[in-house]
Amino acid sequence: MSTVPPALAAAVGPLPEGVVLPLPPTFDSVEEERRYRKEQLAAGFRIFGRFGFSEGVAGHITGVEEHRNENRR
Repeated sequence: MSTVPPALAAAVGPLPEGVVLPLPPTFDSVEEERRYRKEQLAAGFRIFGRFGFSEGVAGHITGVEEHRNENRR
């Protein structure tokens, strides 16, 4: 069973016996993480399009590159 970070455990509460909570992958480089995020974002847009969420804000998805300082608040 995966070890759930304390902050996440506090948010989701105790998990039922045998349930494994999938955690986000870790990366060796910023480039690998960026590629993964771009692929996930592209997949999200395809799913939104398939279900008709393509007009105005209904098709809005945001991806943030956290390693870039100008994106931090």
